[in-house]
Amino acid sequence: MADFFKALNLRSEYLINSFPVNVCDNIRISRSRLVRGEDYRGKIVSKRRYFFGFRVQMVTPLEKQPVQFFIPPGSYVDVSALQMMHLTLPAGSEVYGDSGYTDYEQEELYADCEQIYLTIQRKANSQRPDQAWEGAYKKMLRQDIEKAFSQVTLRFPKKIHAVTEVGFLIKIVLFLLAYALETNLQHTT
Repeated sequence: MADFFKALNLRSEYLINSFPVNVCDNIRISRSRLVRGEDYRGKIVSKRRYFFGFRVQMVTPLEKQPVQFFIPPGSYVDVSALQMMHLTLPAGSEVYGDSGYTDYEQEELYADCEQIYLTIQRKANSQRPDQAWEGAYKKMLRQDIEKAFSQVTLRFPKKIHAVTEVGFLIKIVLFLLAYALETNLQHTT
């Protein structure tokens, strides 16, 4: 299905970002039987809050259908997850991400080897700052993936019940698949 969405994307522009999925509330971390360890404790910087669970890295075209995802533990920040995952996108693709994905070596590696161009939103004190119009365009595009995240998490129940870590991950994958199918139906009709 991801190959179908990639074929539909004629502009070859993709968005990458992550969202957290809690296994349990912070107060129940010590009693969690599903997953254990500090690897699963992550931080949501924008909300100034910690969570315990997984961080879903998702790549979507501008039409917001997920074409690739990666689910590391919550402590993995965006740049670490990008280094661990392999982007399987067509050559000449442009991937837009927020400043959490800033890794100049990774950008050059993808550009040289895969012809995938990581276009990361830069901070003001960056070594490679954006021009004003580039920053505004990247910010506008990033809002689309945030909308996709809100649509995905809307399908999540208040608490995902699972007995094992694998079962929990399967349920997350099924919610992503349900979202992909629904966006495909809306896109084709």
